[in-house]
Amino acid sequence: MFNLASQTTTQSAKSFKAIWVPRFRSFHKILAWLSAIALVLWGLSGVLHPLITTFGVQQAVFMPPQVAMNLQGAKPIEQILQAANVQQARSIRVIAGKLPEHIQPLLQVTEASFKPRRYFDLQTGLELPDHDSKHAVYLARHYLKMQDTEPARVEWIDQFSNAYPSVNRLLPVYKVSFEGRHGLHAYIYTETNAIAGVSNTAKQWAQNAFQWFHTWSWLSAGQSQSGAQAGVETARILLMSCMLLGLIGMGLSGLSMLVLVRRKKYRPTVQPSAKSTRPTTSIHSTQRIHRFAAYLLVLPVLGFAGSGIYHLWVMGWPVPDSVIRLPEPLSAKQLQTGLQAPLTQNWQEWTKGLQVTGLSVVANPQISETVHEKDSISGSNPELYYRLALKLNTTSQGIPILPEEIRHARFTGTPVSGPALYISANTGQPAAMDDQKLALLWGQKYTGLGGDAVQQVKLISRFGADYDFRNKRLPVWQIDYSAPFNGSIFIDTATGVLVDITPDDQKPERWSFNTLHKWNFLTPLGRNTQNIAMGLTALLAVIFLAGLGLRLKLKPRS
Repeated sequence: MFNLASQTTTQSAKSFKAIWVPRFRSFHKILAWLSAIALVLWGLSGVLHPLITTFGVQQAVFMPPQVAMNLQGAKPIEQILQAANVQQARSIRVIAGKLPEHIQPLLQVTEASFKPRRYFDLQTGLELPDHDSKHAVYLARHYLKMQDTEPARVEWIDQFSNAYPSVNRLLPVYKVSFEGRHGLHAYIYTETNAIAGVSNTAKQWAQNAFQWFHTWSWLSAGQSQSGAQAGVETARILLMSCMLLGLIGMGLSGLSMLVLVRRKKYRPTVQPSAKSTRPTTSIHSTQRIHRFAAYLLVLPVLGFAGSGIYHLWVMGWPVPDSVIRLPEPLSAKQLQTGLQAPLTQNWQEWTKGLQVTGLSVVANPQISETVHEKDSISGSNPELYYRLALKLNTTSQGIPILPEEIRHARFTGTPVSGPALYISANTGQPAAMDDQKLALLWGQKYTGLGGDAVQQVKLISRFGADYDFRNKRLPVWQIDYSAPFNGSIFIDTATGVLVDITPDDQKPERWSFNTLHKWNFLTPLGRNTQNIAMGLTALLAVIFLAGLGLRLKLKPRS
């Protein structure tokens, strides 16, 4: 009976092996093909990104245009606004602009988020009709060092697309294109005198290929990136997830084989046959190279794939076009009653010994909100300030000038202004206000939480993991909140704009994507070193893991 039971067990084991081993091999083969295709697809398309950032066309001038802010004798701002019948304003700033004769300070008024801005000559008080597009052309020429070149086209862009993806964050912008420059064009955000992006035909092709093969934008082609149907986005995420999971599964199984299976010795290389004059490559030589490459590349590949699927699931599905939120508009009544101080008459007194680079009208959000509802009844004035931006004390490196310095500064960030002086727009006296206090007041306005929920307040003067180069604004203030908000917000005190929001539950994903997918830990070594290391790793993985892996699957063993 013992022998019979033993024979039965042996037969069952053989039967199990005969049935399931072929199935496992078939599944493993399918998994190998899936992971190889995923590695080739995302590896080769991933190489495009460091190529674009290293060799793609970029701006020739880093800093926005500057002009000496001397407003002595200029028309009072409140009179200009009243004469122009400005009924509301989200932003009022004095910026460097260009009239046909020369560069001078201009008054810029933003009435609504998606409406061209209005401009006024401060010396005469007259409005400059349809000047927003002209100002965009001036900025494009400035940033590209093409002052004497007329643009071929100027287009108003008010939604994201494959040509201008949502990673750029800023809307609306002007696309300024130049003829005979290999399709050179710049995207200009006139609200802050910023350049949102530069591209040409070659860079646009590379960007399109990256979007099609790396992020699969073709699934939502013809729709705005924010308005993609949830079903289409779900299909994209599920299909990409299947391929990424296959790649991760293959990587983990390969890693386990590297750790658990020890190959003492490979069989000798097969010698060429007597009839052949050309030596044949042994399957075992391929195995040896494949295994050695796996030791070096399997962990980076798992890092790319793991952080990619994490990013896909956290940041996927339709989201608003931009989290950027401008302050609530100030009414004509608020502007009339709040701007009482004679700005131009007191200019010399206010700015004595100071170098002013910009001016904006900002409101105390806690007071102006209540006044907005009651000003017509009570006659109370909102608390408005003239915010005088002072000249930035540059670092030892100074302002980026050389192309390589500009390329580095685009991703690490350099503030474009220094500290600020606040003057009460009602009394003309220095106000008990500074950037940090105002940032906290705006934080309370946007979150509805008081100071007891604030965990940390700090000035951000460089881009990093929590606030990266896509935001294109520096300096800003970061405010970290505890429950119930549980996140960080970023405030631009020059305009009261809410620039970005980072929930605490997204911070691990941001760290993962920045560290494991973009390799930002190599940034101290230079952007070029980072790009070369990433691109070379992805290319080697495609050749020695996917390429040799497929060869091992296709070539019969001797």
